[in-house]
Amino acid sequence: SNPRSPVINRCRMATTAVLMAVSTAMAADYQLHLLDPAVYSDARCLDGTQGGYYFRPGVETTKFKIHICGGGWCASQKDCGRRAKTNLGSSSFWPPVANTNQSGYPGQWDLGLYGLLGNDTANTFNDWNAVFIMYCDGSSLTSYREAPLGGLHYRGRPILDGVVNELLHTHGMESATDVILSGTSAGGMATYTHAELFRALLPSQSQMVAVPDAGFWYDAIDLQGQRRMREAVIAGIALWNTSTVGPSNEACMRANAAAGEPWKCYMAQYLMPFITPPVMVVNSLYDPAQYSLVLGLSPSNLTQATPKELGEAETYRASFQSAILNSLASKDGAYLTACNQHEETCRQPDWEGITVGGKTMMDAVTSWYNGDPGAHTHIDCGPWSPHPLSCNPTCKSLPTHGAC
Repeated sequence: SNPRSPVINRCRMATTAVLMAVSTAMAADYQLHLLDPAVYSDARCLDGTQGGYYFRPGVETTKFKIHICGGGWCASQKDCGRRAKTNLGSSSFWPPVANTNQSGYPGQWDLGLYGLLGNDTANTFNDWNAVFIMYCDGSSLTSYREAPLGGLHYRGRPILDGVVNELLHTHGMESATDVILSGTSAGGMATYTHAELFRALLPSQSQMVAVPDAGFWYDAIDLQGQRRMREAVIAGIALWNTSTVGPSNEACMRANAAAGEPWKCYMAQYLMPFITPPVMVVNSLYDPAQYSLVLGLSPSNLTQATPKELGEAETYRASFQSAILNSLASKDGAYLTACNQHEETCRQPDWEGITVGGKTMMDAVTSWYNGDPGAHTHIDCGPWSPHPLSCNPTCKSLPTHGAC
């Protein structure tokens, strides 16, 4: 396929469904679908294995919740080489069946199919078709190099195109009435980056929204006076070969091409004006990943911070909050917590338990999705306090959140 115009194949549709033949499989199971190499030869993980996704059919057959897995980036050959030997770089590690009621898989790897992705009856979106797009390219599904580099395959964008094609024509998304695109961390960034692609390929009358979680990577000046997140994106673009093809928001790419700044189309604060579907920004204002990867604050766990470091955290929170709010259009919303944790939509106690202004995350997203009257920007308390975990007592102390 032409990397400058990735083909969504509407004629040849096939997947290799890797299914566990277990008669006791529950309705909660997500089945793994690896993209057929005979059809999607470019759709390869870093190690050369095929990319893929998990799918769980729902009762509401025309409604889809699609989640893009997170897991950071690799912006150097060395980092990508290490990643290629893990579940974030090779589909050989992925279990054939993932169950929402299962706590772990071989190697104690938990996909984290809870919260928005879960099928518990309290979840507003529990009976929708559910899709979990696996992450094995290290570039938030944007990379495209025609030939391997040092034995590594940079084919994130062909994986995305293959998955979307399968959803449209194998799983019925071409007739969808409702679609929620979500993602966490690097998958949250991918949600911002690729929302326009989903909107363009879905029926025009369908309702489609984006709910990126912990993906608003802020282009801030760190404590050493550097813009480390911007620098990481620029390094990634060079390695992934994505300066013209990766991000699927063509309007953003055109607007920033003349200035030679394609990196802006990877960062939500610059990308948001070019996203036409409504976006509900979900993010902690005290996200430890922001403190470590963007600000350079150590420790990122605020319970271990000194008074000086807490002051730096509060200064960052104020700037970060302003950047998010300034990016919102009238169609958009935000749910910004004061919990010192990274990713919140894929854990049931967070999705249904954290409250901001008297509303849970689930209730806030549902109200916004339904177009209910009233404000849809929910900003949590401050300053942060360690009593016990935040100024917000509904923040949870959860040791793991899976690989969502």
